[in-house]
Amino acid sequence: MKKICILSVITIAVIFGTVLFTQAEPITLNYLTNTGDEGPGSGFLYTLTYDSTGSNSYSATFTVTTPGGEFTQNWWAGWFTFKFVEGDNAAQLILTGFPEGSGPWTAIPPPVSIYGGTNIGQGGRSGFYVNSLFGNDGSGAGFDYDKLIFLTTSGLTTYTFTFTLTTDLTVFTNEIPFQVGYYDGATGGGKVITNRLSQAVSVPEPSTILLLGAGLIGFGILGRKFRAKSSM
Repeated sequence: MKKICILSVITIAVIFGTVLFTQAEPITLNYLTNTGDEGPGSGFLYTLTYDSTGSNSYSATFTVTTPGGEFTQNWWAGWFTFKFVEGDNAAQLILTGFPEGSGPWTAIPPPVSIYGGTNIGQGGRSGFYVNSLFGNDGSGAGFDYDKLIFLTTSGLTTYTFTFTLTTDLTVFTNEIPFQVGYYDGATGGGKVITNRLSQAVSVPEPSTILLLGAGLIGFGILGRKFRAKSSM
């Protein structure tokens, strides 16, 4: 009987220890563009990974990975926004790093109007944009492609942004709507092409049910053995 109790305690400790460890893992969401999307086309991978650093705060990494290859025209990206929480109160974002050679970039909220009259950061969204896009009157003054990130590269390229996030609200964990500000180089005028992307790939939840099920099966086996010995 003593052995059964010890094994039971060990089983419970393993189950809940594994569950707690799994829940502490960073959350990763991603979206891979397809041929039906506006912008540069298919094969562009957007990945967001974030992890809790304490009460109401998170550290995050956002990457843009280009597929490389030959393209009929050039494309750039000048801003990104994310819907981290429910409602209109956006999470506070502090940008801590952006791709070398681009920018500088500025975090939002508050919402701002940038080149082409696009108002970004509305509707409770957080994000960041290239400074040279802000306040542009449409004439092209101050607009600089070199400050944006170049998407249609000949080889596979990854651009990385890092930031911290603070909010009193619950941060979404299964999917986060996001937007990308695309700029088309075909016209030579810096025409803004905006993709309103809200698709995200859900991250599998911790296998809590499977772990608990395995524990119950273990208890059942131990119980049978105990009853068998008792009946002898």
